[in-house]
Amino acid sequence: MKNAIARQLIEKYLNNTLSPEERQQLLRMTEDADDTALQELLSGMLADDPAADRPVDEERLRHSLMKVLEADKPGSRPVRVLKMPWLRYAAAVVLIAGAGTYVWLTNTGKPKPAVVNIPASVNDIAPGGQKAVLTLADGSTILLDSAANGRLATQQGSQVMKKDGQLIYTPPGGEQGVLTYNTLRTPRGGMYQLSLPDGTKVWLNAASAISYPVAFSGKERVVSMTGEAYFEVAPHAQMPFRVKVNETNSVEVLGTHFNVKAYTEEELISTTLLEGAVRIASNGKKVTLKPGQQAQASVKQLSVKALGRNGISEAMAWKEGRFNFQDVNLQEIMRQLSRWYDIEVVYEKGIPDLEFIGGMERSLPLSEVLKGLRMSGVNFRLENGKRLIVSP
Repeated sequence: MKNAIARQLIEKYLNNTLSPEERQQLLRMTEDADDTALQELLSGMLADDPAADRPVDEERLRHSLMKVLEADKPGSRPVRVLKMPWLRYAAAVVLIAGAGTYVWLTNTGKPKPAVVNIPASVNDIAPGGQKAVLTLADGSTILLDSAANGRLATQQGSQVMKKDGQLIYTPPGGEQGVLTYNTLRTPRGGMYQLSLPDGTKVWLNAASAISYPVAFSGKERVVSMTGEAYFEVAPHAQMPFRVKVNETNSVEVLGTHFNVKAYTEEELISTTLLEGAVRIASNGKKVTLKPGQQAQASVKQLSVKALGRNGISEAMAWKEGRFNFQDVNLQEIMRQLSRWYDIEVVYEKGIPDLEFIGGMERSLPLSEVLKGLRMSGVNFRLENGKRLIVSP
């Protein structure tokens, strides 16, 4: 690839100043370029930009650029480019809508007014945070977001502690008899971290729950969950760890780091493996995952696919404080937003057929997220504070 020419053409493309002949030239050059050449070009452009204050994933940028270029081939829908400085990557997000809108957004981190078709009399909706309810063995509950740090209870010899947004169980002393269970549940708009008595760490996403014994005994360690959770399982060769998912699937763990997404409103139960090994059982079928693989289970099938580095990052985006909008449709985005902002989503005239690339920070207020999505041609309005109306 001739970098100087390609650089000029890419900048003109993203500024919407390409002629038809230059557009075809860029398309040919990009198709002929290998990954290394394109990465070198993009890295050089980033290095020359004084506003680029954090690294960008050139592989994802290449994928995004290729999708936009693909839309410009004969027979495709036109692509409209928002005219903004394209190399400013601080908290940047790329959105590409299937209807042909290409949007490059940047968020400087400074507070901005809510300007997304939300009446001034309606308050903006803040992002979710550390919220959860702990149900003890006797059925009593503790609201963790308002509980003070320190000991909350004693359960079968295990001390239940809260420390800086984490729920921690200390190992009990002596042999344990009948298992006693606690349940940690996050509401919509909540997430929480849990440390089990064996040292296993669990992160719960919004609208999720996990039930577990306060002390493990016997031949295996068994917990059950709904929603989404990330596990870092403490190794114990003589007592394997198993996760029951929605009462229909199970994950047998061999000392590992993995994520399970099992919301009832989703079509698939997805298990993503980061380290170690897990065995998935679903409807009489079993598969064993290797790191970098994801199992997808439905009522009819159980399949495995390789994700790669970017796929793993996308699956773990929620734990790292980001929304994953990569190659997902508007309905999936709205499900993510409804769980995190505790809103009801209503489609006024059907569900717009849009696909997106990129992501956003989960620390943003709802108005900022909607402001970005609105540039794809979709309109939003809030009614009664928690009801989000989506219209074409």
